[in-house]
Amino acid sequence: MMNWWRNIKSKKLKHRIIVSIVLLYGFLLITVVSIMAKRYGVESTLLLVICIPIILDFINTNYLRHKGKYPPKGQVTLNDVMRFVSEGKTILALRAYRELHNCGIIHAEKAIQEIRKEILNQKLEEKGSQSK
Repeated sequence: MMNWWRNIKSKKLKHRIIVSIVLLYGFLLITVVSIMAKRYGVESTLLLVICIPIILDFINTNYLRHKGKYPPKGQVTLNDVMRFVSEGKTILALRAYRELHNCGIIHAEKAIQEIRKEILNQKLEEKGSQSK
């Protein structure tokens, strides 16, 4: 599906295409938010403040999946969560845990803290056994 993208040799052209797509999504976002604001009688600025981080998170996740730094949709495992925690990528660990267990942010955050404690304890035990 992305063969056409690989065939483009010019970085400048690729950059222009990406900028155009981002601008198009931005225009679409503003249009949808305006329509929703009029329909529900909500301040459009408030909707933008809520919608923009969600959309940026979605774009970032798809980018990371494309680069192979985040598992494909529906294929997240506990090993991925533990890898993200050990690498210090807490946000990715939270996202993966929530996707894996279909839970809220508070539950995921508590679980990530427990996983982090377990990993630290394992590292301390390994250092203790190596020094003996």
